Amino acid sequence: MSGSDDRALLATVYCPPPAREPWTLEALLAPAPVRYFGLGRAAMTEAFRAAGLEGGSRVLFPAFICADATHAATALGCSVGYYGVAPDLAPAEDEKEWPEAAAVVAVDYFGFAQDLTPFRRYVSRTRALLVEDNAHGLFSRAPDGAWLGLRGDAGVFSLRKTIALPYGAALAIPPGSRVPAPPQGAFQHGAPLRHRAKQALRALGCATGGGALRALHKLARGGGGGGGGGLEESLMPPSALAAPLTLGDPELEVERRRALYAWCDRQARPLGARPVFASLPSNASPFTYAYRADGSAAARIEEHFDRAGLDVFCWPELPREVETNAPAHYRDVRCVRFLW
Repeated sequence: MSGSDDRALLATVYCPPPAREPWTLEALLAPAPVRYFGLGRAAMTEAFRAAGLEGGSRVLFPAFICADATHAATALGCSVGYYGVAPDLAPAEDEKEWPEAAAVVAVDYFGFAQDLTPFRRYVSRTRALLVEDNAHGLFSRAPDGAWLGLRGDAGVFSLRKTIALPYGAALAIPPGSRVPAPPQGAFQHGAPLRHRAKQALRALGCATGGGALRALHKLARGGGGGGGGGLEESLMPPSALAAPLTLGDPELEVERRRALYAWCDRQARPLGARPVFASLPSNASPFTYAYRADGSAAARIEEHFDRAGLDVFCWPELPREVETNAPAHYRDVRCVRFLW
């Protein structure tokens, strides 16, 4: 790839290509019913609500998780439990050791498919609801070709983390699920003001060309890992997300993200980066380039990406009850942002 090709690829972080033709998530995930929300945790809350979970029910999350995600359970008065996660982001212990719960959440970290085999064994034994948190993996598939987010009883998608929308999440109910689909249009939520402001800056960056990329990068720094922030959301018309989208062409977005991942890997490995995943599967549309690095190597890598106009952030902001005794591999994951 030439220097000009590199620059063009990196510019897509701030101004990704539009869709070649309008598309809808319903058509992509058919025949799974889809319901829209502003943020992913609101979609997950509705999955728990639709399944009949209430105060006193326990929801089991991975301990390596953003604190915001657990609010999906506590919003209904449910208690939260955790299972451990290994450095490769698979469950750290046999599922027979997990506490019993009414629901268990499996996370497709950074757009890479989680192996659901232990989760299915757990569900078979406990009858727990299986929720697939695919907030990072819109357009990613499992090794068998199945869409991530359609492999459990309910799947959560965060559209705004993959395509340049100011808001947008979805709940999909796969065929054969034990969860009834919520009524269409009953839980439509829009974006907090800060997300709408970012969308306006995106449009400005695209309109002013590549010269604005660096300025937008400086604005983006310090923005964290793209988490949800506060729970405040304003009501929006249901058509805002259900209408055909002209952003984030599914095929082009996969190509863009895979090319960015490969570029970051070529840059970072020689500087001492250890990718969280050993390789990039053929069906994955990566959310970020996730890696670990130590000491001076970590600073050197971040500086290198900064010079290229790319933002590095740490993920996740752990739940308070996990943070105190969290192992080192919960704290040292760094990510290169593929969309601002």
